[in-house]
Amino acid sequence: MAHSKPTKLEAKRLYLEGNNINDISAGMGIPRSTIEKWKRNEDWDSEFTQYSAHQLAEDMQKEFYLGVKKAIKEGKLTDPGTADALLKSSQLMAKVIPEKVLLSNLMKMLKDQTEYFQRFADDDFVLEWGKHLQGLSEFLRKRYGTE
Repeated sequence: MAHSKPTKLEAKRLYLEGNNINDISAGMGIPRSTIEKWKRNEDWDSEFTQYSAHQLAEDMQKEFYLGVKKAIKEGKLTDPGTADALLKSSQLMAKVIPEKVLLSNLMKMLKDQTEYFQRFADDDFVLEWGKHLQGLSEFLRKRYGTE
């Protein structure tokens, strides 16, 4: 039996989202062997790797951003344990995420931190942060490329 292109695309989408062949087969009422043939002939696994890496990068960025936001909110950004955890996360992201994307996200984070400090931190802290902000921005640009 010939299956429509939308049916094949739906099976592929489900596979790329992490569903296994047995579940796709049962849910769509299509023989397992048919789905395996589509997977093999259309090389779904190569796309799965690309999809997974992209999703992983997005998830990592989101978690990092939320971690920074939480640390700022709780006043723990300068806590050694928090700083170490954020550093390790950023080093891992640097291995997974293209450098220009990472740089852009780091610059957005610095902008958000600065806005937060300007609203909620005392004046002395804001002045001290300002002294380091340009140097930190330049260091990140050298490390991760130019925007």
